[in-house]
Amino acid sequence: MTYHVFISHSSKDKVLADAMCAVLEANGVRCWIAPRDILPSESWAVAILRGISQSKMMVLIFSANANGSQHVHREVERAVAHAMPVLPVRVEDVLPAAELEYFLSSAHWLNAIKPPFEQHLRDLSVTVRAVLESKGASLGPAPTLVTPRKSPAADSAFDADRGTSPRPQVAPAPAKPRGKMVVLVSVVLFLGLAAGGTWLALNKLKSGHPAGPSVASATPAPPATPKTLPSAASSVNVQNPLEAAAPTQNPLSPGPGGISQRPAATTTSPAASPTSQPLPLRGNTTLVQATTPAGMPEPSYVSSPVAPTSATDDAAQRLAAEKAETERIANQRVAAQRAAQISQLLDLARSNDSPEKGKDALQTLNQVLTLDPQNAEALRLKDKISAYYAPTLTNSLKMLLVRIEPGDFLMGTPATETGHAIDETQHRVKITKAYLLGAYPVTQSQWSALMTDNPSKFKGNDLPVECVSWDDAVQFCEKLSAREQKHYHLPTEAQWEYACRAGTTTPFYCGQTITSDLANYDARTAYANGLKGESRMKTTPVGIFKPNAWGLFDMCGNVNEWCSDWYSPYPTGDVVDPTGPDTAPPTASWRVLRGGSWGSTPIQCRSGARYKSAPGNHFNFYGLRVALDVG
Repeated sequence: MTYHVFISHSSKDKVLADAMCAVLEANGVRCWIAPRDILPSESWAVAILRGISQSKMMVLIFSANANGSQHVHREVERAVAHAMPVLPVRVEDVLPAAELEYFLSSAHWLNAIKPPFEQHLRDLSVTVRAVLESKGASLGPAPTLVTPRKSPAADSAFDADRGTSPRPQVAPAPAKPRGKMVVLVSVVLFLGLAAGGTWLALNKLKSGHPAGPSVASATPAPPATPKTLPSAASSVNVQNPLEAAAPTQNPLSPGPGGISQRPAATTTSPAASPTSQPLPLRGNTTLVQATTPAGMPEPSYVSSPVAPTSATDDAAQRLAAEKAETERIANQRVAAQRAAQISQLLDLARSNDSPEKGKDALQTLNQVLTLDPQNAEALRLKDKISAYYAPTLTNSLKMLLVRIEPGDFLMGTPATETGHAIDETQHRVKITKAYLLGAYPVTQSQWSALMTDNPSKFKGNDLPVECVSWDDAVQFCEKLSAREQKHYHLPTEAQWEYACRAGTTTPFYCGQTITSDLANYDARTAYANGLKGESRMKTTPVGIFKPNAWGLFDMCGNVNEWCSDWYSPYPTGDVVDPTGPDTAPPTASWRVLRGGSWGSTPIQCRSGARYKSAPGNHFNFYGLRVALDVG
């Protein structure tokens, strides 16, 4: 079944809703209204959606109660989504809530704030029929409107339903008992008058509006007696408003600004009735209502300008100010909600500020920057966390560091390897965290910029610093950490060998043997089946030889590099992230060095070869390379 009108109302406005429904249906308009049209056992929400989808327009009873009803908000939103016309009928002088104003800001309103209520019901009936006819709804010929007898009790009920104080009434004279039949006839008579009365307004059309067209109406029918209802077929001669006015765009036509455009006809107009009531709209516009008997053009609306007055200007300014204030409050609410959302996202990003969860944090920060592209805290965190995944890093001393990804490898050397020593027992090591390692040994220029001295024997800015003890190297890392606000340190022995091998298992990261054109070492002796070569007997500038597969230079030869571990025998089983003994072994207090130097033999430059020395020793073949924790 289809309906003409869906009536949306707060449950607190049910009396008004039922009255409007009764009048509309008495005048040929099928209405859907809750709870009457909700089927037995049917879900309320499903019924509402069904009613909206089966209706051609919505009549909204607008009041403070409707403002506070989430059901009304959802019904209006659903109607707008279905491109359904919404006709708000204002029964209280209140502004729409922000949720409703969004959908109703451009809709025409009918004001039903002040009694008599019968006049508002007539206006509603005329307006609804006009909208439905413009949408092609089949309503049949328009019946002659009958004005219901004015009832003070109805106006009091209207006031009470809107929460206002009823007007004082004069007590009627006591009625004499007339029996059940008299009472029944009286009830039927009153209901008939109320149901058909709204159409009489079409027989009373206003004439002589200050800025509108002249509209005439027929002489009203004689008043009905208590026992006789006026005939709906009474002869009426009414002028069509379009006949008396210049063609004007109907605000409800589908053309620019309205429902329909019809050519004006020519008809002689009798005298206009002074009791006709135009329908007020927003701005300086009035809806003029009319009806015609069979054979004349169907009813329509004409927009006619109303001369502005000081009162209307003041009201318009007040409404504009109230609307601006409502928008300001709504914008403040939206800004506060966005700020709260950004704060929550930043807290989540901070909680994921680690190499393990950094990618989740970056996704969260991208959400923040979508909401606020210039958010300073989000930009700072993004730079910080992005560094966890950067392949390289260059610090303020122009040190280039290379990212080393987690993994596992065989540490030490097999017993069959040429030069294998007893302290090189092979065992599997797992590195669980990424870290950054200097691409080169620390140079003399970098050392001098931080430590203000240069202990090296072989001088040169690009030469590796040497004559550095383990204690000196640790102090350099501590000062560098304070300068960069990051945790710099010497690499562990496991980190050093894992990075040196770069995935290889051969004696050297460059293969089974080594030559002097690949590294700076004492090449007067050859390794295995290799060749002898040049012995430079001093340091060479860093980075002049080919790097290993992970982009690290001089991991073999040039200077021995201190590690953080105390020297001790290797474990026999698998280990995870080893750091060596916590304290010096009782037999000897040595620290580990790795990589060989300019004065080392090829055997001492193997990837798995170990060297040890007291932490206070500093020779011209002792240097360092720094590591940096990711995060």
